Amino acid sequence: MWLDSLDFAWHNTLMQAFIDLLPEWALIKWYGTALWVWIALPLLFVTAYSVTYVLGRLADAAVRLLLKRKKNAQETVLALLHPFELLAALAVFNTGKQIFPISKTMRGYTDLGALFVSTYAVAWLFFALSKVLTDRLERALKKKQKRAALAILPLLRRFLRVTILILAILFLLQNLGFNVAALLAGLGVGGIAIALASQKSMENLFGGIMLILDQPVRVGDYCKFGDNKSGTVEDVGLRSTRVRTPDNTVVSIPNSEFSQMQLENFAERKKMMFKSILALRYGTTTAQVKRISTRIVELLDATGMVGPDRHVCLINFGAYALEMEVFAYLLTSDNDKFLQMREELMLKIMDIIREEGSGFAYPSQTLYVEGDSSSLTTREDD
Repeated sequence: MWLDSLDFAWHNTLMQAFIDLLPEWALIKWYGTALWVWIALPLLFVTAYSVTYVLGRLADAAVRLLLKRKKNAQETVLALLHPFELLAALAVFNTGKQIFPISKTMRGYTDLGALFVSTYAVAWLFFALSKVLTDRLERALKKKQKRAALAILPLLRRFLRVTILILAILFLLQNLGFNVAALLAGLGVGGIAIALASQKSMENLFGGIMLILDQPVRVGDYCKFGDNKSGTVEDVGLRSTRVRTPDNTVVSIPNSEFSQMQLENFAERKKMMFKSILALRYGTTTAQVKRISTRIVELLDATGMVGPDRHVCLINFGAYALEMEVFAYLLTSDNDKFLQMREELMLKIMDIIREEGSGFAYPSQTLYVEGDSSSLTTREDD
C-alpha cells in the first residue's frame, strides 16, 4: 500500500511540474478539463495506433516468414492482424489516459469514443474472419467441383456481413442505454406491417434463393431470357440479377421476375450446331453433286470434332440453284472456338466446290420466247 501511495505521489509531482510549464491558454478548462488534455488525448491515440501499426508490419513480415509453407494459417493471421492493431491501440489509449486529469464529463466522452472504436474493431475482426472462412470454403468446393454449393456462397457472404452489422448495431444500442429487448419486441409487433410493406422485396429474396438452389443459370453463364434478350449473368443478388448484354450494357432484373422467365442456358451445351445451305448452280452434274457430297462428309470426319449425327445431301431444287444441306454438330461449347471451326469448314467447302468444277449460283431468271423454243434468254440479277 505504501508503494502505491509513493507511486501516486510521484505521479502527481511530475504532472504538477509539467502543468507549471504550460502557458495560461493551455490551462483554460472546457467541460471541466484543461485544453491541453483535450489536445493530448487525441495525440495519445494517434501515437498508440502508430506504434501498434509499426509493430503490426513487423508481425506481418514475421508471419509471412514463419508460416511460409502454411498458406491457410498465414492467410488467417494476416487477415486478423489489422483489427487487432486497432484493438491494441485502444487498450494502450485506455491505459494511458489514466495519467491525465480528466473530468467526469470528459471521461464520458472518451468512454463513448472507445465504445464506438471497439465495436468497429470487433465487427472488422468478424468481417475478416468470415471472409477467410468463406474463401477457404470456396477453394474446397472448387477442388471438389461442387458447382451447386459454389453458387450459394455469394448469398452466404452477404448474410454473414448483414448479421455481423446488425449484431454490432444492437451491441452499440445496448451499451448506449437503449432497451434492446423492448426494441426487438416492438419490431416483432410491427413485423406484419413491415412484411406487407416489403412484400416485393421478400418475393425478390425468395426468387434469388430459388435461382441459386435450382440453378437454371449460374454466374458466368451466357443465356437467353425474356423477349429474346441474351447476355452473361454477372451476379445473383438479394434483390435482382444483373446480366451483361452483347452491347456491354448491364440489365438488372428483379429476381421474382427473372426466376419465372423461360431461360435458355447456352453454357450447358456440350456441342454446337453447324448448318449451312449450299446453293450450287444448275449446271452442276449428278456426278459432281455426289463427289462434292462425299468430299464434304470426309472433311467433317477428318476434323475429329464432329459428332456422328451429321449429313450432307441434296434437299431441294430451288428457284435458281440446287440446294445442298450440310448439317453437323461440332463438339465444343466454346463460342469463339466454334466460330473459328465453322470458318475453316466453310473455306474448305468453297475449295471443294471449286475443285469439282462447280460453283455457287447467283439469282437468275430464264426467259422463253414464244414461237422459238430454241431461243433462250437468261438474265442474272445481281
